[in-house]
Amino acid sequence: MAYLDSPIGVFDSGIGGLTVLKGLIEHLPSERWIYLGDTARLPYGNKSSETIRNYTLKNLKFLTQFKCKAFVIACNSASTQFNDPFFEEVPVFNVIDPGIKAALSLGLDKRIGILGTKATIQSQVYTKKLQAAHYTGEIFSQACPLFVPLVEEGLFEDPITDLVISKYLSEMKKVKIESLILGCTHYPLLKKSILDFFANNFAASDQDPYQINLINSAFYLSDMIKKKNLVKNHHSQKTQNLPIEIMTTDDYRNVKDLTLKILQGHATCFETVDIESHNSSS
Repeated sequence: MAYLDSPIGVFDSGIGGLTVLKGLIEHLPSERWIYLGDTARLPYGNKSSETIRNYTLKNLKFLTQFKCKAFVIACNSASTQFNDPFFEEVPVFNVIDPGIKAALSLGLDKRIGILGTKATIQSQVYTKKLQAAHYTGEIFSQACPLFVPLVEEGLFEDPITDLVISKYLSEMKKVKIESLILGCTHYPLLKKSILDFFANNFAASDQDPYQINLINSAFYLSDMIKKKNLVKNHHSQKTQNLPIEIMTTDDYRNVKDLTLKILQGHATCFETVDIESHNSSS
């Protein structure tokens, strides 16, 4: 059917959602993609629920002009404020539900950590969904508001980043969490620094190196999209070599370099857009 050739629209508050897009490209290589990063209003995580929902609705409305067959809210803060399965009759997927599925796949009784923006942690959405799924393990939550600006500045591995990670995650390290949900799509870009923090400085008497499982929801998100019969046959011609449309609401100095670094060779074209003007004229 013709609609299967339509793109899937993905949006985030900034460039962090590109980590979600990269996973989707790998699992759904035959699809076309449009990405919107609302960099002018970044970050979402320290704003009110009403403001975040308002931004989310405007972003979805903006993406409707591209006749998308599905939307992915690649922002945990926005996902907490939009629970509807459709927007103007187009299916909507969030990043929280596949994250929960990925966590549950590791067992129901682990010591699990949850990192997120203030908005995500205050919503307790991960804790509530885990407990609703009969999760019996200990749950430790931590808001990490400085992670997003570090990522947007490209400070993935930096002494400043190490200090901030230590400040936020020391308690989780003390209790030896076994799994960690990165409840913000910016945070996977700090993966190496986070893993190094947990691996370093443990006593030599420990028989085994301390390792944690970082929750990766890309497979489960892709599977959810597949189950809605929204993807083309994977044996059909791949379209991943087509330019991925990257739109941002503010073209700050390093957005292109960071985008190319995250997507690692996937062709892209860039455009700065004005969401407010579009929504007021539509």
